[in-house]
Amino acid sequence: NGLELTLLWRQRDEQQKMRTTSNSEIRSSQSIARQHFAKVESERQIKIEAMKNEPPPVAMDHFANQAKEKKRKSALLMKKVEPSMASQHFEKKHLEKQASIRIQRRSVRNLVLEKEPDKPLPVNHFTKLGEQDMEEKAKSQRELAHSVRPPGVAYFTDKAEDDKAKRLSQVYDGHDGMSVATKYFNRLALEKETERKRNAQKKQEQEHMPIAIQKFTVAEYEKREKKKAEMQALRDNPPEMSPGTAYFTNQMRDEKERKRLEYQAMRDNPPPSSVASEHFAKERSKHQLEIEARGVEPAPIAIKYFTNKANEERRMQKEASERWRSGQIEASAAVKHFEKQKSARELKIQASRAQIRDRSQRTGFTSV
Repeated sequence: NGLELTLLWRQRDEQQKMRTTSNSEIRSSQSIARQHFAKVESERQIKIEAMKNEPPPVAMDHFANQAKEKKRKSALLMKKVEPSMASQHFEKKHLEKQASIRIQRRSVRNLVLEKEPDKPLPVNHFTKLGEQDMEEKAKSQRELAHSVRPPGVAYFTDKAEDDKAKRLSQVYDGHDGMSVATKYFNRLALEKETERKRNAQKKQEQEHMPIAIQKFTVAEYEKREKKKAEMQALRDNPPEMSPGTAYFTNQMRDEKERKRLEYQAMRDNPPPSSVASEHFAKERSKHQLEIEARGVEPAPIAIKYFTNKANEERRMQKEASERWRSGQIEASAAVKHFEKQKSARELKIQASRAQIRDRSQRTGFTSV
């Protein structure tokens, strides 16, 4: 065994030596290749620097000088030759346009400087305007409804408004059955709510609208108001219709009036019904008479028997439920058995609680 171990150790040492020699050879070969390529790169960089310092070829220098000469001659020709009439005309137009633009800019600047700045509007300015419009429309509709409503509707509507006012006054001032404290706290809550709404409105009025939003919103609002005024003027003073429009409009109105009179005459003096209508009316009346006769006739014996039986069962169930509520009916054996078990379970629970309480008192702990 010792000999075998010695041989194994020698083999391992030889393998390690061979591995180290192969690694060193690989490193040396890599370093030689790196040195070679670095040398090649440095030689290439030296050649590039030398080419930069060398003078350009004769052909390139010749064509470069020729291009410069052509450019110089064309510049001299442009200076000597006068522009055409069209060029002079458009140049004059361009100068006039530039002068008019400068004058307009100066006039706009003066107008802006002379104009007073717009006063800042509160945030809820347009909301208030919209609410005013809605109130005016609602008021006009209310007045129209009041003018055409019948006396009964007017009476009950006024009565409902009076009742609502009385209820609100009772909420604020209280009624006779309300205690003094309740009246006081109701009044205090209403005053707090009113104060909160007033503070919220004041805060909105103090906040100003951004100037850009105000500018475009005011312009749009004025445009809409102008359009509304034009539409109202057209409604109040409609323009005269053209002959063709007037002809067909009058013809349509005459046709509507003629049809209305025809319908009214048919309602006042209806035409005699046809034979088929009279026949079906007679059949319908016969059918109604048969239905009424069936309702008067006594019910069949079978229906009467089962109806009486159902009424008797309903009466017996009602009497049994009343006796059960009054305690006249004795409970069944099953009910008694389960009630007995329930009472025994409750007694057992109470005994165990008493034992736990006694044990806790003896040990010094308080039971939960």
